[in-house]
Amino acid sequence: MRTRSIAASIFLSAYLVFRPIPANATPIRFVATGVGTGTIGSTAFTDASIVFTSFGDTNSRFQVPGLSFTVYGIQHTSSSVAIDGLGSFQVLSQTETFANLLSQLVGYSRYSTIVASPTGADLYNGPTDTAFATWNMLSSIGPINGTGRFFQWSGGQFPSVITSVGVLNIFDNPNSPATFTATLVPEPSTFALAALGAVALLAARRRFF
Repeated sequence: MRTRSIAASIFLSAYLVFRPIPANATPIRFVATGVGTGTIGSTAFTDASIVFTSFGDTNSRFQVPGLSFTVYGIQHTSSSVAIDGLGSFQVLSQTETFANLLSQLVGYSRYSTIVASPTGADLYNGPTDTAFATWNMLSSIGPINGTGRFFQWSGGQFPSVITSVGVLNIFDNPNSPATFTATLVPEPSTFALAALGAVALLAARRRFF
């Protein structure tokens, strides 16, 4: 009876950990880094390390229509900016991450449902890498290093980028060191199942020995 109980526990553990999970949309985290000068709220910063951390869902990936080449985008469900020496702040404006397969380029931009609208203008482009020529934004990639470009943050037709502490304005800079990483984030249920399976396996091991 004891051996049968142990076998059942091991079978249940293996099932919980390795059972097929229905294919659903997967959360994805984008991290883009650079170095820039600008202002956030009433505070200025100079040559500061800047990190944009954003989350989206692969199910919401879209292809920009009306183009002769492929550009994918994913609207962010949340986005934050961390500025070295100042802290991390929530970005309240609607933003997205995009991948231009022809230019082999990724970027962080305003989000707009209207093609070629100023409200969807790019904010930080880069880096460029051949890996992006075939990246469909449905898988993890990076980190990839290269050069980035800050531009179109304020002035004229472009709407301000609003954060939890006020307007963020980063001055044009075509030569920022850039790093980009996209990571698929497992659903919380996957972690819970794995943890439960591990506990069951440990319990079975202790009973056996």
